[in-house]
Amino acid sequence: MAAPRKKRSKLAPSGIREAPASNLVLPGTFPIIKTPDDFREAGLHIFGGHGWTAKTSRCMGVAESTIWRWVNEQTAIKSYALAVMSAWLHIFLTTGERPPEVPSDDD
Repeated sequence: MAAPRKKRSKLAPSGIREAPASNLVLPGTFPIIKTPDDFREAGLHIFGGHGWTAKTSRCMGVAESTIWRWVNEQTAIKSYALAVMSAWLHIFLTTGERPPEVPSDDD
């Protein structure tokens, strides 16, 4: 008998297609983060509500203020950051694993 599957959240940024019955990303699909709203939703989904910008910045190796400027449309989100967040979201939706945080200089 197969082990029971973990339940996955139905929450996902707009444009993320999920199978409604199984809660898994549909085969052959990959989340594409394109907008500041998608970036914010993905960050909230992966890291949770409180402190998601700090966690995202530590994982990406950028200042938290950079994340804030990206999601508040003060500066354009770098293409590498969109690609990284897309990959992280795909991994999180399929495995439940979050990216490792790089320790800050204060730790």
